[in-house]
Amino acid sequence: SASEQLASVIDQAGALLLNLCYTRAGRDAGRDAGTVRVGGELLEDDNPLVHTISARILQNLCAGDEVNSASAAAGGSVELLLQPLLTASPDTHLDVTVHTEAQLACATALRNASAAAEVAEVVV
Repeated sequence: SASEQLASVIDQAGALLLNLCYTRAGRDAGRDAGTVRVGGELLEDDNPLVHTISARILQNLCAGDEVNSASAAAGGSVELLLQPLLTASPDTHLDVTVHTEAQLACATALRNASAAAEVAEVVV
């Protein structure tokens, strides 16, 4: 079906971006290409697959990279990464078995981005 094909294309494109962002050169190229901004914009998509992939892309882009982390904060991505986490029940926050893939990806992206002071300011 068309929706299955679309999901497959989204998944493959996301995997490609994830792989590119694993290295310093890939993170730098991603920043230069505007991937931090696009990843943030995709967090607003209602499709859970798109949301999860965009959170994972930001997770890799921000890993150990203060410039990308600050850029994600400036672009409003931190607030969008927090939203799915705020929907979880308070008694399950530490139980990773009850969270969606999107929630886990958002939490990891926030952890990776937390090195930038701009991110901490938004979270607090």
